Amino acid sequence: MFKKELEVLEKGRVDFSLLARALAKYDVNTLLHGLFLSKSDIAGGRFKLPRSLSAFIEAREVTIPPSGGFKRDDVDPSGETKKGFGHVPFHREEYTGKITAFFNPDLAQIKG
Repeated sequence: MFKKELEVLEKGRVDFSLLARALAKYDVNTLLHGLFLSKSDIAGGRFKLPRSLSAFIEAREVTIPPSGGFKRDDVDPSGETKKGFGHVPFHREEYTGKITAFFNPDLAQIKG
């Protein structure tokens, strides 16, 4: 259905407003995270829409609290652990800290 709506764009310049309307209809999130359709049978693989929202996170005062658990095996509790059976306690480390998220909207692209 998406391909059929965009058949008018098979040749010539890509009409990004038509592409954006079709994307809003089928997957509005692509307008935020971007799109690249490289399929040659859809407008010759010329659809590329850069992301309009990017983000990253930073953590401060990171600490490593120990945690863990216990894999419980009700089928064969005394089975060989190397084969994936038996009760197996495990240890792991988690990471905690003060996390800050940063978002960078491309306002010009959103306005367009």
